[in-house]
Amino acid sequence: MQMKKINPANQDLDLLASKYLIERDREFFNRVWSTPAQVYEDRLRALGMTGLESVLDAGSGFGQWSVALSKLNQRVNAIELDPTRVQVLSEMVQIIDLDNISVEQGSMEELPYRDESFDAVFSYSVIYFTDYRVSLREVHRVLRPKGKIYLNCNSIGWYVYNLVEGHNSSISFDSSKMAKQALEDSLAFYNYGESPKGNQIAIPSKFLVSELEKLGFENIQVGADGLITLDNDIAIESFYPADYFGLEGVYEVFATKNG
Repeated sequence: MQMKKINPANQDLDLLASKYLIERDREFFNRVWSTPAQVYEDRLRALGMTGLESVLDAGSGFGQWSVALSKLNQRVNAIELDPTRVQVLSEMVQIIDLDNISVEQGSMEELPYRDESFDAVFSYSVIYFTDYRVSLREVHRVLRPKGKIYLNCNSIGWYVYNLVEGHNSSISFDSSKMAKQALEDSLAFYNYGESPKGNQIAIPSKFLVSELEKLGFENIQVGADGLITLDNDIAIESFYPADYFGLEGVYEVFATKNG
């Protein structure tokens, strides 16, 4: 398969940001798209997410991973709950003429796809906005036998760090306030079974691993963000430290579906 080499131009990115996004979202949009495309592509190559027929980007956000996946695989479905982000990615796909990405609005907890539709599910920094048990059941359902799953998630150390020191705070975003709310919602989720309802919760990696094992996933690997690789010859870049104050922070999980 011939790899695509198309990236959105800076003027197109600026136009989309000014057209749709408020200050906080614009800051995040500019940050993720200022990262060189090669960084995303190398991480996908290291995970073996290349040359696949059908890949799902679950919680695609502004599409930086969706576009990278589209260059390395035949077809990508990008699903995102936020309607503004769906609109931004849909227009970006048209602007840069990527005909192998389909963009839909929807939830990771209720994926609008048939059973065994995908060779891989990629989900970066999304599952902690959901009831992870429901989301993992849905991922298992839509994956084909031996299909791959990649998850990036936040554990308690990330929120303690944000609470104490802050991260990317601005006039429109208070990371300390976010962390306080996430810790409160985590207690409500684990102690009383209250749904996250789109709010963040801390998910220790052992909880995700336990749920994956219950569903029958195999070859489960866990590591700090950016450290899992199936190809040591590919140099990959981590976006976050391994821990904060000795507590697990941002981590990733890779596994394959039984079958």
